[in-house]
Parts: sequence; C-alpha cells; structure tokens
Amino acid sequence: MTDRLQASDSQDMGTLVSPDELEINRLAFERGIAALQSQSSLLDNLRQRAGVVATLSSLVVTFLGKEALSKTTPDRGWTIGSLGILEIAALVSITASVVCLIQILRPRDGWKFDFKPSMILDQFARGSRATTLCRTYHVLAHFAQENYETNDKQLRILHRWLWASVVALLIQIYCWALDFL
Repeated sequence: MTDRLQASDSQDMGTLVSPDELEINRLAFERGIAALQSQSSLLDNLRQRAGVVATLSSLVVTFLGKEALSKTTPDRGWTIGSLGILEIAALVSITASVVCLIQILRPRDGWKFDFKPSMILDQFARGSRATTLCRTYHVLAHFAQENYETNDKQLRILHRWLWASVVALLIQIYCWALDFL
C-alpha cells in the first residue's frame, strides 16, 4: 500500500468495506473542510495585506506625489529631464511595489491546500485497499505534511514579495517627503 492518496480503480468499489467506514467518512469530510478553510485563510490573508499595501501606495502617490510633482522650484539638485532624482526614485519604487503586488495577487498553480474527499473514501474505506482508521490517520498525516512543505515554500516566496512591496512603499514615502520639503 502506498503512502500517497490515489484514486482506486472502479473495479474495487464495493468489494470490501472497512470496519471503520463511518469514522473514515467523517474524517474525509472534516479533512476536506479543514483543507478548504486553510486554503482560504492563508491565501486570503496574504492577499488582503497586499491590497492594503496597494491602497497605501496609491494614497501616498495621490497626496505626496501630486504635491511633489507639481512644485516648480528650480533648486531640485540632480535632475533628469524635468524630474528630480528623488521623484525618479519614488516613481521607480512605485513600479517596484506594483510588480511585487502583482506577483502576490496573480493566480498560481501548484497549491496543495485541498484534496478530494472521494479520494480518501476510495483509498481507505472501500475496495481492495480498505484499511483501519489508525492507518488512515497515519497516511493522511504524511500527506498533510508533504502538502504543508510544498505550500510553505510558495507562501515564503509570497511573503518575500509582500515585504519587498512594503520596503518599496517606504522608499516611495521617504522620497516624496524629501522632495516635497
């Protein structure tokens, strides 16, 4: 018997029934619901924070950026065209922040927060591979651990993108504030 979830062949359906079928059915339901809740809360939380950073960035550019770009003082120091170096740095940081936020908010493949409860039922409750609740918990624990590690890698990358967008926002605020003064 493998330690991975696999759909059983349709021939195996109904030939054997585990003595723990009721508990396995309940487990399949609970694990399915828990996986969906985890998926929702982990990704939604990160994406909500990205939305907050995007909102803050737009407010900063609306108020500080507008004022800084509308001033026409000739003593800007270093300039490139009609923009001062601080204005260029702020605009680059806005662009960097947007790129980071897009990386967070774009759809991604490879998430393993959920699984089909029917796979649990087919693998453990019925068919030639029917087994006990104890063995089911054991295999599902390993399966959950593998998924956790896979998802953790992706979530760490998204958290880095979030922190990069926050740093870009802070640089933007700093540059606009210095230019505005």
